[in-house]
Amino acid sequence: MSQDIYKLTFRLTIAYAAFVASTQNRVEPSSFHEGLKKLLIGYESMEFLKLIEDVVNSIYNKENSKEYVLRIGLEKGISGYISYCSCSYSCMAQL
Repeated sequence: MSQDIYKLTFRLTIAYAAFVASTQNRVEPSSFHEGLKKLLIGYESMEFLKLIEDVVNSIYNKENSKEYVLRIGLEKGISGYISYCSCSYSCMAQL
């Protein structure tokens, strides 16, 4: 996946999250994931969507943030650099 597609995927995800948060009283993680899948069709985003699906499953399994971060191998923390993992973690924090 090219860097431009990564950037577009992140921008669309953040814009969609802002839209959903501003128009709904309560955001259901699975509903967010389904809407995001529809939005990202054709953007070579399957890897990213699998990470978001993992976050949704983590939420439903009541896994806390620390457990999630350790499970995905980010025990040293998340930097300010945007990666698929940090973006999925950011989405988890919002849900």
